[in-house]
Amino acid sequence: MNTYGYILKKIRTNKSLSQKYVSSGCIDRTSLSKIETNTIVPSIHTLIGLISKLDVSLDEFEYIRNNYQLSNKQKLLSEFLSLVSNFDIKSINQIINKCNINLINTPDDVLIKEIRSICIASTYLAKNEYEMAQKNITAVWRRLERVEQYTLTEIKLVCNILFFFPHDVVLKFTPRLLLMIDRYIEFDKSLYALKVSLLINSALLVRKYTPNNSSSHLKEAISISKQINRYDLLAIAKFSLGYLSADTAMSKQAKKIFFAIDQEEIYYHLKKELEN
Repeated sequence: MNTYGYILKKIRTNKSLSQKYVSSGCIDRTSLSKIETNTIVPSIHTLIGLISKLDVSLDEFEYIRNNYQLSNKQKLLSEFLSLVSNFDIKSINQIINKCNINLINTPDDVLIKEIRSICIASTYLAKNEYEMAQKNITAVWRRLERVEQYTLTEIKLVCNILFFFPHDVVLKFTPRLLLMIDRYIEFDKSLYALKVSLLINSALLVRKYTPNNSSSHLKEAISISKQINRYDLLAIAKFSLGYLSADTAMSKQAKKIFFAIDQEEIYYHLKKELEN
């Protein structure tokens, strides 16, 4: 990985910005020169001030510093959060294997251990072994339920394990999660897709207890899915709402979307789940 000074200088010169401009209001020009030549290492406060003058985010800076690549941990988190379905066992097992490899070098990494636990739980859930699924994420849940304000990563983790729990837990946490997502959504637009997934999952989990609430969530999920052009989520939401409201036309329309985007496997799993 490249040094902070090397990347600061690389971005600055690529943008044709002077040391005087970048250092202004942050540090003196001589100190910036020493940072760029790796004579001194900037503090985090100084680094944030300098990269803000370069109009890049800290995440982007680190991405450039890592030769335009995500770290292994970032790749793993990205793959985990990109799972379209909890029934995609092949992809889930691949993530479990990557977690095991990463944990050889960093055995105490909390995030990777929790991702692995959630994925293992998903394999049990796919086999309808609910008790084993819950057992595998108990430790994850106990940590997360003690957190008063979730960070983005924790919001995403909670959304991925909420469906393992009884309907009363889902009813309790869903409003709180939706509020937290809305708080962050301007910062991270990808949360729109996560919000849709949460609306769908919560609707299906509590459909027998609060059918009106489920229908409302699915209608909102359909609306947002259209706005963000997520046809996979649109198909899931429309098929679920069609099934719950006995709207065969909507269900058939959703089925066509599933087959058009080559997601027949998700369609059959969803159909089976709703019929049980």
